[in-house]
Amino acid sequence: MNLNHSSDVTEHAREFMLLKHAIKNIAETNGQLASFMALPLNNNAGNGCHIHVSVLDKNGANIFGNDEANLLSGIGGLMEILPESLAVCAPFANSYRRYSKEGWSPNSANWGRNHRLVSLRIPISGDKDKRVEHRIAGADVNPYLLCAAVLAGIHHGVKNGIDPGPESMEGQEPEPGIELPTRWREALQAFSGSEFFKDYFGEEFMEIYCRAKFAEEENFHLEVSDRDHGWCLRTV
Repeated sequence: MNLNHSSDVTEHAREFMLLKHAIKNIAETNGQLASFMALPLNNNAGNGCHIHVSVLDKNGANIFGNDEANLLSGIGGLMEILPESLAVCAPFANSYRRYSKEGWSPNSANWGRNHRLVSLRIPISGDKDKRVEHRIAGADVNPYLLCAAVLAGIHHGVKNGIDPGPESMEGQEPEPGIELPTRWREALQAFSGSEFFKDYFGEEFMEIYCRAKFAEEENFHLEVSDRDHGWCLRTV
């Protein structure tokens, strides 16, 4: 199943949520359970949410296809904010289990053309559909916040002409970019202290979102789990 392309970002996010609900309801009707957890099972690949984004000018022309400088600057902006945006891309404790060193999910800020191991990929395409594939988020993401964060990063990059740094060449190991904060509290601290997101998302939203998520993170670590029992109950 796939969703048709739409230039209405808000409507596209709504369709994303409807598709998830439809899949879960169809599964339940057939006695199954469909989950969009980022990593529902150990020793398996994670459940990601890659989004493809291009930007059209007022005449409907793709600014990435018309001028590659816009494309590279947009990637530069996304690269710069990746560490601060992870708390949006990975909103739950389970979200961070995708970012293991042995997994397929990127855990550092890098980019490349048609390179399937980097954070930001430029797929093979013509000028009309030239785009960036943002490969960080899990399927548990809020699509409205993800789209807002990605568009903010692109706007920041194009507006300020930000250099994305060295390209990771297809078929080679990805360039060692800035490490992402792949622990929940570290990601929340990076997001809550971000002047960039306070500017784009607004201070009121930032305060409410961060207060709620820090409380979730604290409660998660206060709960005694089966892993505590397995490691300690009989051995300590």
